[in-house]
Amino acid sequence: MAQYGNEFRQAEASLDRAQQLLASRSGRVISPEEYGEADKRCRVCRHQVEQARDQKQARQALGTQEAEAELARRDKELADARSVLTLLEVGPRAEEVDAGQAHLARLQEELRYLQGLQDKELVCSPVSGLATTPHLKEKVGQYLHEGELIAVVEEPAVVEAEIALPEQEAARVRPGQAIDLKARALPFATYTTQVERIAPVAGRGDVQSTVTVTCRLEPAPLELRSEMTGYARIYTGRRSLGEVLVERVLRYVRTEFWW
Repeated sequence: MAQYGNEFRQAEASLDRAQQLLASRSGRVISPEEYGEADKRCRVCRHQVEQARDQKQARQALGTQEAEAELARRDKELADARSVLTLLEVGPRAEEVDAGQAHLARLQEELRYLQGLQDKELVCSPVSGLATTPHLKEKVGQYLHEGELIAVVEEPAVVEAEIALPEQEAARVRPGQAIDLKARALPFATYTTQVERIAPVAGRGDVQSTVTVTCRLEPAPLELRSEMTGYARIYTGRRSLGEVLVERVLRYVRTEFWW
């Protein structure tokens, strides 16, 4: 405003000199165009002064509004702080204390439960060996009941074979007797071992029951795999052909025609 005011005063002085020169009858005169230029400059400066004055008034009004809004906000914050101070001075009620303690106890119980679940995330096998369950990674995320099988872990250094022996042939089998094993996948390989144990109970079959005889191959041949099948020959001692035939006939007769 000071700058525009100075310019306006200079323009007015120039306009006054121009009017005097225009009205003077002396030898120095000015043209109407010069007088019009001075008058135009004076009007422009007056307009700038008025515009600057209006802007000042608008800024003052805006500053007043902002100050009033800031004052109202501060008053509200002061009222809220006084309310909080009043509540703090009064202190919590007994009901609120009991509710807070109950909430804390519930959170602590949830924490213990989640910590128990976290401890169960790591599944450890009680024995060392090789996990033979196929597609084990597909079980990630599945829900398993307590005691449900997760994976089968086998000892790769030992192979245990089970022989399903017909019940009529199990009477002469004893632990320690020699066994020859032949796998279907390896017809030219014969593995020698001995009877380790005999199942105390016969298994039910479609026609007749079978007795399971178990033997072990240690160290295990690398070419054998779990669930392979084949044939076994158990050596129960030397007997004559006639003795074997007579025994089988007598067993059949005594069993089928019981007298």
